[in-house]
Amino acid sequence: MRKRSISALLLSMVFISGFVCFKPNSAKAITDFDVDVTPQLIGEVANFQFVYRVEADLPYHARIELKFPPGTSFDPPIPTEEKARIERLRKISENMLFFSCEIMGLPIINFLQDGSVSILIRDSTNKREAGEKVILKIKKEAGIVNPSSPGSYHYYIRTENEEDFFESQPVMIYEDTLSTPIVKLTNPVAGETTGFEINFTLGPADTLHFWVNSFIIEFPKTFIFYMQLSDMDKNMNNMIFINDVPLIYSPGVMEYESSNIIALELPVLKSTKPYENMKITIDERFGIRNPFKPGAYTIGVWTTSLPKVVESKPFHINPSSEEALATLPHNVTNETTNVDIVYNTTENLEMMDEIQVVFPKEFEISTDEITCYFYAPNRVPIDVAVFENVMTIPVPVNVQKGETIRLLYTYTNDIKTPTIPGSYSFLIKHPKSGKSYQTNPLLIEDQALEIIDVRPSVPNAYAVTEYYIIDLAFHSDRIPRTGEKLFFTFEFIDQPIQYEFKKNAEPFETVVLKNIKNPEPGNYSISAQFGNEKAVYPVKINIIPPLPQTKIQIEGGKEGNNGWFTELPKISFLFDDPDSIMEYKVEGYDPITEKSGCDDSDPLLPGQYVSLITYYSYCAYGWENSKEFLLKVDTIPPLVNIRHPSKKKTEQNINTILVDGKISPLKLNHYAGNKLVLDTNLTINGIISKVRDDGSFSSELSLHEGNNTIQVKVMDEAGNSVQYDYDVLVDTLSPSLIVNTPLEGEVFLSNTITIKGITEPGALLFMNGEAILLEEDGSFAVELSFDSLGKKEIKITATDKLNNQTVQVFSCWFGYTLQLKIGDNQAFINDRPVTLLSPPIIDQGRTLVPFRFIGEAIGIEVGYQTDPKTKVVSKVFYISKTKRIELTIGSKVALVNGKSVAMDVPPRILHGTTLVPLRFVAEKLDFDVQWEVDTQTITLRYPKL
Repeated sequence: MRKRSISALLLSMVFISGFVCFKPNSAKAITDFDVDVTPQLIGEVANFQFVYRVEADLPYHARIELKFPPGTSFDPPIPTEEKARIERLRKISENMLFFSCEIMGLPIINFLQDGSVSILIRDSTNKREAGEKVILKIKKEAGIVNPSSPGSYHYYIRTENEEDFFESQPVMIYEDTLSTPIVKLTNPVAGETTGFEINFTLGPADTLHFWVNSFIIEFPKTFIFYMQLSDMDKNMNNMIFINDVPLIYSPGVMEYESSNIIALELPVLKSTKPYENMKITIDERFGIRNPFKPGAYTIGVWTTSLPKVVESKPFHINPSSEEALATLPHNVTNETTNVDIVYNTTENLEMMDEIQVVFPKEFEISTDEITCYFYAPNRVPIDVAVFENVMTIPVPVNVQKGETIRLLYTYTNDIKTPTIPGSYSFLIKHPKSGKSYQTNPLLIEDQALEIIDVRPSVPNAYAVTEYYIIDLAFHSDRIPRTGEKLFFTFEFIDQPIQYEFKKNAEPFETVVLKNIKNPEPGNYSISAQFGNEKAVYPVKINIIPPLPQTKIQIEGGKEGNNGWFTELPKISFLFDDPDSIMEYKVEGYDPITEKSGCDDSDPLLPGQYVSLITYYSYCAYGWENSKEFLLKVDTIPPLVNIRHPSKKKTEQNINTILVDGKISPLKLNHYAGNKLVLDTNLTINGIISKVRDDGSFSSELSLHEGNNTIQVKVMDEAGNSVQYDYDVLVDTLSPSLIVNTPLEGEVFLSNTITIKGITEPGALLFMNGEAILLEEDGSFAVELSFDSLGKKEIKITATDKLNNQTVQVFSCWFGYTLQLKIGDNQAFINDRPVTLLSPPIIDQGRTLVPFRFIGEAIGIEVGYQTDPKTKVVSKVFYISKTKRIELTIGSKVALVNGKSVAMDVPPRILHGTTLVPLRFVAEKLDFDVQWEVDTQTITLRYPKL
């Protein structure tokens, strides 16, 4: 403890030094300064709330200076002795709170020359940012006392960034609360039961609210309350009124052990304003009895808003003609009862003196010991000895002469009233002095048909309710039997209501009448009739205004499917009585919300929950039956993971696709118990697809050639949905491939050829295994060189990006290859069979072939010349670009480009076919000639390399 005190002192010293060194500038740091003081009474210790807004950033633990108006003081005062001063400052600091955090260190308090008080404190928050709203509370326990003079006052505040104080709005400090109450009694006789009318005016600062504030009425304990109200079982309706509004709630009873005061606490039923006139009426049936001692009395009145007791003007209790007063709750024969006796003693009594109460011998007392409550003035329970009809009570306390003594024998089965009607009184004896007191005579009558009490379960206008006829009393000789009927007459119902007994009735019977609709507010009588006997006293009931009606109002938001909200609405409550207090509870919402005294709820949070909102309001006229509203909120769309397709745009070369994925269950906060919910409303391209128990799904779709759209949609019960769209290009067709040149089997005489064609743009093109570069339009041109004559096979492969493939294999020839066989009229030109007009022959060791074959095979112009006379071929010609060969039939001399060249054999005509020497002609035309002896085959290749 000592260590804490030293630390606090050091911190305080550092704080003081900081302020001494601090030189504020004129920067404005605080705005919107507002002060609330409760109570606003002169000289009263008060609660303070300072609300301000920070206009500029404040540093860590910023220093704040508050200035209270002149006349402000402290209770207890600030000591001058250092140790006591620190403890007092610590008490103050513990009750100065920024929200819920105490200030840093100890406050520095200065009493200024003008009578005002300055309090320097350090903010407990690390940093304040511009625009932040700050609330500083100073609790009553800090002991700051309002000025002692009434008036309008200002409070001031500044921070370490400011040179000038910021002034609050004016705050009124008032002198008084209530006006002096005026009390009227309906029966101002000593010891008698009485009613009260209490009139007063509220003070200038008295603003009261239903269920928040109360009226407190303090009675001297010499006023006798009928037992303790907390022990009573009676209908309070129509017994207490506040400004003519009936109190339907049981009042609170406060008995102060340390003083001779007993108080009633009455709730405020309607909101009030300052200076409003108030009238509190307490009916005689409430059971307050006057003091037995006549004289002038006062009662105290105050409100919980401003707890300052105001004594009423004196009112007088007149003397009673009786020495003592005895009362019974119900003066009928042969009834279990309590007995209440009050008298003023005319002598002093000492503890353990005895008091004897002599009961009329007609009263039946069945035990040897009975409990009696002795009031003088406080209640003391005592076990009382009983001998015959005399009860002896030991006095538990010293009692002074003139004091009121009350003896209360509570309800038991031990005391019964006489069975014979008549007038009876009790005698009180003081054996020590021989003094005795005679009570008033009590008239005991035969029990007649009587309604002792009526309680509607709902006393409000227009309600359909049950009426409880409490303790319907019958004469012992006239008790209804099974099947007999009783008739009740309600003033507000045209026809009597019939009640049939299902079994024999008891002498005191409670009857329940159901489904009775209350009339408009007012007082109404209820009577009963059994046979020819009518109830001796009709009972009055008070129908009060209707119960408050509360409605829940849903605004905005977006309503989805099945009653779910997919966008948050605003929920508020409407009720018809502005003084009503509404309470609501939200279950199934994280966190669970319970509130009262407000007219709307907190803003809703997004999520997925089913909340049960239970709400009702209550006012001066009772409690509305609770209502329920089921709020279903789902702002969370389904959670889906699509595994395949893995991309939004997909291309493939097959016409089926597997769509698969998994839906994750989501937590649903539910008032009946949280659970996981799996959203299974899955469609793929509009067709419902099955979802497995674990949330997974898969579906194989057939696709058409070209562009396909796949739509995967998952929707929850509320209508929230997620949709995934995919584009799938299906291309199962091989890419186009056109080779424009060369043509199949085309012959080239150059060893370099160009292969030209076109394929699908973007395809991969290979020619004989080597990649070929394409133009943007897919065209290509490739040169190939050959180093030998003959047939050349070319393989071109086109592969698109989906691996569709087109293969073209074709052949072309570099030069010509001619094959002939002796004696065979079938020859071959580049493997193409050709039928000769005549097979090759051998003449003089030389091969002769039809003259046209050699020239036409390689595209050389051939011709002949006939004899004009015989019309027979006489000459043949071979004409190429570079050579002209002329052969004469039968001549061994040929002309080659005009020059004579000798041949081994001459051309000849055989069977109408002109034959020429093969080797001569072939070599002169630049053929390469090969001879295979074994097969008698001649192979000619052109051109000669």
